[in-house]
Amino acid sequence: FIAGTMVCMADGTNMKIEDVIAGDLVKGKSGDNVVTTSYRTELKNKKLYSFNNRGSYFVTSEHPFWTAEGWKSMDPKATLEREGIHVYNDLTRDKDGKPIVLKVGDDVQTLDGMVRIRSIESKEVNNSDLPLYTFIVTNDHSYFADGYCVHNGKGGSGKGIVCTSMYQTTGLEDWRRAMAIWRL
Repeated sequence: FIAGTMVCMADGTNMKIEDVIAGDLVKGKSGDNVVTTSYRTELKNKKLYSFNNRGSYFVTSEHPFWTAEGWKSMDPKATLEREGIHVYNDLTRDKDGKPIVLKVGDDVQTLDGMVRIRSIESKEVNNSDLPLYTFIVTNDHSYFADGYCVHNGKGGSGKGIVCTSMYQTTGLEDWRRAMAIWRL
């Protein structure tokens, strides 16, 4: 997700995705989830996407969204390549076992309930260094970005749990911020 994408925190407030770090509590589809690891990557040659003519181009094609049928991405092959096998394996399958593509007509979960995708817009950005952000969370591996329920990225490997456990045990806000800076 691009910088400025708003993430719904467990307390109902919103925070820019680039400011969310390990130890933060975010709202997930089935309750609150703890952020265990955050990632920053670059756009490279990917496009950005928006739904329903909102004008907010905030996500790349590999990121899964929670739909009425389960997890779907606009490009399952890219999900496998960029997010890994764990996220790819979570995608909803057809009767032949192939991932079902997120498309116009699907109902996606938002903070306000299910919303039908009436259009999907794409935009090429001539800035391959544009920073993108995602993170891994506990429990159901979901959070709300720009109001949509999305899957955490990078396979949900659980890396960073030691740091999160230490934070939860000590409660040291300064320690958490220091670790976030150290990761950069």
